Amino acid sequence: MDPLSIAAHNGAPIRGGAEIALTRLLGGLAGRGHRVRLYANNREVVQRARDAGLTASRLHLGGDIAVHTALRLARELKRRRPDALILGTFRKLWLGAMAARLARVPRVVARIGLETDMPRNAKYRFVFGRWIDVVVFNAEGMRERFLEVMPEFPGETVTIHTGVRPPAARGGASLRATLGI
Repeated sequence: MDPLSIAAHNGAPIRGGAEIALTRLLGGLAGRGHRVRLYANNREVVQRARDAGLTASRLHLGGDIAVHTALRLARELKRRRPDALILGTFRKLWLGAMAARLARVPRVVARIGLETDMPRNAKYRFVFGRWIDVVVFNAEGMRERFLEVMPEFPGETVTIHTGVRPPAARGGASLRATLGI
């Protein structure tokens, strides 16, 4: 099977767990031979992705009325012609999915990592109902809740269990000493 060209966007203003998880997901896909490219709002997210060996660049998606930023992403996607776009920030689904559809990206994947990220209003119901092909969750309970909230979702839902690995413990004695126990 030919490798896929996969683009991803993360619109978070800071680097946290979702950004780490998306970088790891892209690293795993690259490790399987796929060509991956991350676009992000945050410079640190871009730099950490580069440090992990990924191709990454800053491409800002703004708030809901910043349609010009979706047009900028659409131009970039049209130029790169990815097979899929993974959107890693719930609040940027509207603009990111719009950009993907304008660029005729064949598959749009929403990665949902927070239980509160559910399509409760008309904007998100429209996006999920028309522009999102696959929703990826990191817990089965979140997938079940999503389907309760939006049983009419026409796409595919998948659970990929992930987590941020904590650093290796230095040993109980040093922790106890640090805490004065």
